[in-house]
Amino acid sequence: MKKIYDFDLILMNIYENAPRLEISQDSKIIIFSDLHIGDGGRSDDFKYNSELFSQILKEYNSQSYTLVLNGDVEELQKDRYSRIVRRWPNIFNIFDDFASDNRLFKIVGNHDNWLMNILHRTPYALHDGLVLTGYKYPFFIYHGHQSSPNYNRYSRVMAIFIKIFAGPLGIRNFTRLYHNPRKLAVETSTYKFSTEHKIISVIGHTHRPLFESLSRSDMLRFKIEMNIRRYRNASRKKREEIVKKIENYKSQLKAWRRHTSGQDAKGLLYSTDIAVPLLFNSGSVIGKKGFSGIEISNGNIYLISWRYINPKDHSEGFRKVVLRKDSLEYVMDCISILI
Repeated sequence: MKKIYDFDLILMNIYENAPRLEISQDSKIIIFSDLHIGDGGRSDDFKYNSELFSQILKEYNSQSYTLVLNGDVEELQKDRYSRIVRRWPNIFNIFDDFASDNRLFKIVGNHDNWLMNILHRTPYALHDGLVLTGYKYPFFIYHGHQSSPNYNRYSRVMAIFIKIFAGPLGIRNFTRLYHNPRKLAVETSTYKFSTEHKIISVIGHTHRPLFESLSRSDMLRFKIEMNIRRYRNASRKKREEIVKKIENYKSQLKAWRRHTSGQDAKGLLYSTDIAVPLLFNSGSVIGKKGFSGIEISNGNIYLISWRYINPKDHSEGFRKVVLRKDSLEYVMDCISILI
């Protein structure tokens, strides 16, 4: 008999037992997920972006941000925790700096949940989730694998496969499978849960950056469509402005697809209706051209990307790009009006 998993019950249990952190206009929080820190070997996905990530962490620490590590921080399905810590003392020292001021929340994912079994050996408190309160609707930060039927059914089998084959053979994790139906099913389940309970979910796991339940390409396509609809009834001068806007959005869409190698081409997955801003995803720290994260500061929420100017030569530096930004009050108003 096929086992049925009640995702709603699983997520509500995590939500109700998660620590609470009250936020306000002055709060400063940065959320990263899916670091997959290994032991420095050939299958260590973290190694590629390690120097840039260390630099960005130091900047956030100097500005007194609270750091939320949202799961799959250490790659324990391939490597031992003790070897990982020895290989990356600089990274864990920065974690220590955040923790010393009570500005670190560490959430476990499916690749590092074994840490729960060696709690006495880890210096940080571990959680299944974190709830941010202080606004009309709460933000619920959790890794996201809990919404995956495949994870719940085959987690042990997958872990054994990775341990035996992926690590020794140097098989790496990937950030390019955005269109994978199994990963998109995670987002669909999470969005449904968030809609039913009016809880804003901030997840990782799929490695696909999302803002207000939409991917970057979703937003650009919708803007193009909106302006095309305005075009017919516009004056000649307005039509010229609309065409320029559409060309600009088209250029952004082409550039984004080049950046993601077409990975983000899938459209809105949750319904044919207006997407309610209930689902955010910080992406991952193991991208081939940089990494992304979710920032909350100055009463706003941001999806940010740090990209290498030349992915083949990191010495040429990087640039910080704000992919999307909205006020937290706007997010709250959308939920109030649209649900």
